[in-house]
Amino acid sequence: MLITKIEKSYRKGYFNVYVDDSLAFTLLNDDLVKEKLKVGLTLSEEQRHLYVTKATSSYYFSRALNFLSFRLRTKAEVEKKLNMLLKEDIKLSSSEKEDLKAQLLQKLAALRLIDDENFAKIYASTKLDAKKPIGKTRIKMELLKKGIPKPLIEKILEEEGNSSNQILEDLVLVRLKAIDSVKAEDLPKLRRRLCSFLLRRGFPPSQVFSVVDTIIKRKYNRADLDKIFLAKNND
Repeated sequence: MLITKIEKSYRKGYFNVYVDDSLAFTLLNDDLVKEKLKVGLTLSEEQRHLYVTKATSSYYFSRALNFLSFRLRTKAEVEKKLNMLLKEDIKLSSSEKEDLKAQLLQKLAALRLIDDENFAKIYASTKLDAKKPIGKTRIKMELLKKGIPKPLIEKILEEEGNSSNQILEDLVLVRLKAIDSVKAEDLPKLRRRLCSFLLRRGFPPSQVFSVVDTIIKRKYNRADLDKIFLAKNND
């Protein structure tokens, strides 16, 4: 088998290599120079297969890098993307696709381009410190959807400590900022509205009720809050 032509590919930095006048594979310029490939060089079937395999791996690795260039991704997200790309490749068998996918994921992990623990830490911290923060329950649900293993999520959220208590207090105080006084009979309704708001944002119920009750008692100087709520429930 003879290399009959080498030309620039439409992909920047890549070159198409033709063997016996047919496009055989596409390699990076650096690989082309490293392998000393040139027109007129004879290749064995084994060499041709090796270059085809290398070119295929290089192509899908570049696609994965492009996918990762927009934002951090989880391993599951990258794997899903590779499955979509490889599904369209009719030249590879199912086993070859699985082997290639495993190799690419391993390479990306070794380069720390996919790191589920780092992803979960950044995601949780960002969501907790956001202008409109969400609670750990909702963070856990969102990370599960992104394919992060449950034990890892629980470990990361436990490391975050009780910072969500302060976040809850800040959210409640902002909501109460414009309310200077409330009638005793309106306190249960206010409590329900505050608790519903926080529960929708994914904060744990026990934490929500505790923080809301504490702040209402303090802000409106109602030590008898429990009696008021109990009387309202018995109406």
